[in-house]
Amino acid sequence: MISRQSAQSQIPEETRWPRLVVRPVGRRLGLVAALLCLPTVASAGNIFRVGSGAGCDASTIQQGVILALNEPGTVFVQVSHQATYTENVTISGGSSTDLVILEGGYDSCTSDTPSPVHSVLEASSFGTAALTITQGVEVRVINMAVHSSEGTALAVSTAGTEVVLWNSILSDSQRGGSVQSGAYLEIDPDSVVTNNNNDSPFGGGLYCTGAGTQLDVAGVVENNSASWGAGIHASDGCNLNLFSATIQFNVASANGGGVYVDDGAHLSDSSQPVGNIRDNSATRGGGIYASGADTTVDVDFINIDDNQADFGGGIYASTAAQVTLRGAVNVRENTATNEGGGVAAYGSSVILLRDGFYAQFNNATNGGGFYLASGSHLSGAADGNVGIAIADNQATRGGGLYLTGASTEAVLYNYTVLANEAQTAGGGAFVTSGAYFEMNRGNSIPCADPPRCSQLLGNTLSQGTDGSALLLEAGATAKLYQTYVDFNRHLMPGAMSQVIQTRGTDTTLRLEGIQFWGNDASTLISADDSSAITAGFVTAAENRWSLEGSTVLPKAATTANGGDIFLGSSILVDTDGYDGAIASDCLIIDNATGLVPTGTTSIGIDPQFVDPYNGDLHLQGSSPAIDYCDGAFFFPEDPLDLDLDLRGVDHPEVTGILGWFDLGMDETLSSSALFTDGFESGDTAAWQ
Repeated sequence: MISRQSAQSQIPEETRWPRLVVRPVGRRLGLVAALLCLPTVASAGNIFRVGSGAGCDASTIQQGVILALNEPGTVFVQVSHQATYTENVTISGGSSTDLVILEGGYDSCTSDTPSPVHSVLEASSFGTAALTITQGVEVRVINMAVHSSEGTALAVSTAGTEVVLWNSILSDSQRGGSVQSGAYLEIDPDSVVTNNNNDSPFGGGLYCTGAGTQLDVAGVVENNSASWGAGIHASDGCNLNLFSATIQFNVASANGGGVYVDDGAHLSDSSQPVGNIRDNSATRGGGIYASGADTTVDVDFINIDDNQADFGGGIYASTAAQVTLRGAVNVRENTATNEGGGVAAYGSSVILLRDGFYAQFNNATNGGGFYLASGSHLSGAADGNVGIAIADNQATRGGGLYLTGASTEAVLYNYTVLANEAQTAGGGAFVTSGAYFEMNRGNSIPCADPPRCSQLLGNTLSQGTDGSALLLEAGATAKLYQTYVDFNRHLMPGAMSQVIQTRGTDTTLRLEGIQFWGNDASTLISADDSSAITAGFVTAAENRWSLEGSTVLPKAATTANGGDIFLGSSILVDTDGYDGAIASDCLIIDNATGLVPTGTTSIGIDPQFVDPYNGDLHLQGSSPAIDYCDGAFFFPEDPLDLDLDLRGVDHPEVTGILGWFDLGMDETLSSSALFTDGFESGDTAAWQ
């Protein structure tokens, strides 16, 4: 357990709120907006002191509240900490009182200022709330520790009721706090909701329900338990806002270890520093569980770290929920024993990613970074200075992503799928059972590091042989356009492995504008068991296959058991031929063994790359690949090359072979242009 003091020390002093604020009655203005300082000196008529001995107006908190509610304006109920108050307190509106300040920590009834010690309120009745606030009253609860061993510590209800918790503790109850029926509850950065154990299903730490109800949390919610929503449970239209909150060490026996949102509830966050949802656990959704067609999660400033679940270690989404993860969100080091170490999505849920998002170091059986099933959708485009990365995740299958089921899809524009590891299949991505996968540059979208905007890079297999970068099977479909497929490999020297593999009837893959460089595998692309690959404008060079004690060239492409591959308008060098009857047209290659050419092919000529040893496979202006093909057998679906240059540009000074299309991923602007690599490599070897 992290202490309250240590958790709060993570919040920089300059971002902490003033100790006491007033919110105008009936207005929810947000945690830091339009706050007015309270008077530092109150008149004697609006201060009521609770305790025993000299100067006390009441011996119980409830008596003090009754006295206060008979006064207009702002009233103070100042509570001595010398005794525990065992009672059930209700603060209800309907009077002329504008604001009630319930403040503990006073040494005695004659003290003018509170000490750091909390005053303690303990419920006296079984199964009831220790402190109930209702009927349109506005209240500040300060320096109070509130407990109800068999009930709720703090209960807030009815529209117009507004409560702010300051430097207080809700603990050792069945439920820490609840807000419902259009009321408002705010938990400040110095407040803690902890050690609440809910035997009923919903909400161990905090519970929010009802249209128009709002819960703003900036404090610490830790060490709570429940079946659904151990830390925070939000449902039925509740608006839950996190402000640099810390939600940690909560345990749900079913769903939503950290936060549970369903039935049209909305979770959002705001402000910096970045908050944390960490070290929570559940069966589904260790960090966040979201369910329901009108349920939304839209977060920008939060780390979702080190959470555990059977399904969806970091985030679990189901039943058409929508989850948007923005630039300062990191989903990392979460674990799922089954599916979706970082994120698991089911039932037509939508996951939207934005610039700067990272899913990193997550672990699962299927889908280390993401698991998508039953019509769920992952999309988004990195369109600014910071890209999106799915990196360093691990799984048995689908190190970075695992997609399964008809209508399930992931469409990734300007993403990097980097250094993910699968034990048996699909180091970067595993796509199966009719799912759809697409990666491309996004022609009209600027990216952080052109031209390397879309990358399937450095993914690995540790034991199996199937698709160190990508595996498709069982009727899956994929498109890779304008993507770098580099440095993918098998970790066991000598293993027969493929960088990209397809298998199974109705499994199809289209490759267009792709670079293969620096991969370590026995085969670059493989189609088995009646699957089909169509590849055009592909460039492959400097790939290897590491054997025990030696390195040899890989096969460029192989087919088996009715698999089908067509290669067109491509440059495939540093390879050892082909296995199977592979149709082809317009190639520059080293070895034609296994090909069935349907058009012109050049064997054993230098394609004249700019700097192949350092991964720059753009064409020099004198390359024989310029104006090589007419597109009769392979015409591009995307009119732009890897640098967003228009394909099929005629070079009048070049005597072409068949047409105006250059081979491979690069269409040169002109053989006489000053910069044949589109100005992007920074290598003077490209200057003509």
